[in-house]
Amino acid sequence: MDSAKHNEVSQRAYEIWEAEGRPHGHHDAHWRQAEQELGVSHASGAVDPHPGMMGDGTEEQNLNQVGTPAARITQEEVEEAFASVKAA
Repeated sequence: MDSAKHNEVSQRAYEIWEAEGRPHGHHDAHWRQAEQELGVSHASGAVDPHPGMMGDGTEEQNLNQVGTPAARITQEEVEEAFASVKAA
């Protein structure tokens, strides 16, 4: 997918996300819906719809970044997980 088409799909996925009330953890579905609406698809499904999104900043910056596994958990859940590791 060229960068112009990628940007178009990205913008549409963002609009879908906003229209649904900005729910967490639905970015893949929004991306696929945007691709379908715009007539774009990836046969292999191997292309990352959010290139460069994971690990580009500090842990805190990456925590709520769309496209990262950390976007699905809260800061409190992270702290609880690390507290149990420290206690062990």
